[in-house]
Order: sequence, then structure tokens, then C-alpha cells
Amino acid sequence: MPDANEAGDGAAAGDAVKMIGGVKPPAQPTISNGIIDDWKLWKQAWDNYVIVSRLNKQPADYQTAMFLNVIGPQGLKIYNSFELKENSRDLASILQHFHAYAIGEVNETYERYIFNQRVQKADENF
Repeated sequence: MPDANEAGDGAAAGDAVKMIGGVKPPAQPTISNGIIDDWKLWKQAWDNYVIVSRLNKQPADYQTAMFLNVIGPQGLKIYNSFELKENSRDLASILQHFHAYAIGEVNETYERYIFNQRVQKADENF
């Protein structure tokens, strides 16, 4: 019987999520009503996973496939909605699209308006 390392980069045969080098990938991000909750936090966990698992040493197609697997079925639906260039499976490009989707654009004029409408209360210090 092969040990865990022979089963494929440290994963036991029955694990639902394949572990690379004994490191479990981050949990699927919470996606509700098409909105990715805590994208920055999830992206930070993904970046750490890439380093610790040495995923960045793997071929580019493998990295992309792993990301699309970890992001889950709802994330895959979002990925399929992106207008990517023909056969573009570049992970950096995909991550940029997810970032733009999750964070969106900031309306600076509106943000300045809200900031400038702030009124200091009598009991607040400077």
C-alpha cells in the first residue's frame, strides 16, 4: 500500500481537496449573490498557499487548474463570465479579473463627497 507521499504530492487517496506537500489549500471563498466576500483575505490565504506548497514551481497550466479547482463551482461560474482573450489561462490575468470583479471600481468623486460631509461632534477629539 503506497504511503501518503506516493499517493500524489502528500494527499491521501480519499481526501476531497488534494493537498500539495502536506499543505491544504484555502477553503472556497464565500460567494453570495455573485459577490465574493472577504476577497482580499482569501487572496492573501491563496498567495500564502502558493508559496508554502511550492505551487509556483509547477507548470502554469497546473497552477491555473488548481486555482480554478480551489475557487469552487460558484467561482468557476464567475470565471466563465469573464471576457478573456482566446485561450487565456494565465493565472495572473485570471486573478486580476477576479480582483476587479470582487473589489470593483471606486468612485473617487463620491468617496471625496462622503469624506468631506463628515462633521466632528462636540465630544470628539481632533
